[in-house]
Amino acid sequence: MQNSVNHKKQISKINDQENILIQDKNKSAYNINRLMDLKLPISVELGRKPMLLKDIIDLKPGAVIELKKFSHEPVDIYIDNKKFAEGEVVEIANNLGVRITALVGPDDRIPDLINH
Repeated sequence: MQNSVNHKKQISKINDQENILIQDKNKSAYNINRLMDLKLPISVELGRKPMLLKDIIDLKPGAVIELKKFSHEPVDIYIDNKKFAEGEVVEIANNLGVRITALVGPDDRIPDLINH
């Protein structure tokens, strides 16, 4: 009789633990779904160039800043100032777009997250 009572208690504990796990999974799924509606800033970097302050002050409309990047080289895509991917610039009906050619791997993203 005692074994039967202990067995029922163990089954009850297991059921309680399973219910807690299910609740945690549902709660996590709910939280993740809430995050899906976040808007994050995306930027595309064509290139960088250090310039002297006197040259920056002399910039006027029509001035061209020459970048040390070839036109066919990939551009960097950032999400919330963290590099996410690389891509190539494309023209779509007189607008510019970026075709993603490579995603930054998780090993490259984690150090970036830790340093911010």
